[in-house]
Amino acid sequence: MARKDQSALVRLYLASALQRIDPARRWDIVAELSRRAEDKDDHNLPLMVWYATEPLVQLDMERTIDLALKSELPHILPFTIKCVAAFDSEESKRMLQELNRKLGSSEHEHRYHEAHMMITEMLKEQ
Repeated sequence: MARKDQSALVRLYLASALQRIDPARRWDIVAELSRRAEDKDDHNLPLMVWYATEPLVQLDMERTIDLALKSELPHILPFTIKCVAAFDSEESKRMLQELNRKLGSSEHEHRYHEAHMMITEMLKEQ
């Protein structure tokens, strides 16, 4: 349903229901919902998908960053970056440095420019 259903209301229900599902079981549904470009301008869906995504950062930072890079929804990537940075651990710093190198390379799309700049500023402050 997250991949194929044409109803934004159904997708909103799915995103809302994810709050009641164990975070470890959310990955596939969150990934599919976050790739729905037609929902990027929806008033509620992008944030509801983020609320379902946020606990995943603690489970697997690398996998969540990969999910966020593939997301078509606003806020997923910047919020994921901020969440990873909030851990303030050696692993989170390493993940941000690695992501910054990836985003700064010429092979990545222009849409990642803002995220690259945000990480650069975060790393300067550390």
